[in-house]
Amino acid sequence: MGESFSEYVKRCRLETAMTLLTNTERGVDEIAEATGFCDRFAFSHFFKRMTGRSPRDFRIAYARCRPSSTV
Repeated sequence: MGESFSEYVKRCRLETAMTLLTNTERGVDEIAEATGFCDRFAFSHFFKRMTGRSPRDFRIAYARCRPSSTV
């Protein structure tokens, strides 16, 4: 399949975290738990290592890029 099992799990955890950060108002603690991390610090370290941004910075950057919805 081109990737090891551990790489697959990391990718899935990262994709889930990115979805939760961009589509929910859940806190970092909740997202850490939902993606299988023991605490927010382990999650934040993993996320920053994988993306180059902290979860908070990622969420802020995504919010700036998202088109605002006006009705």
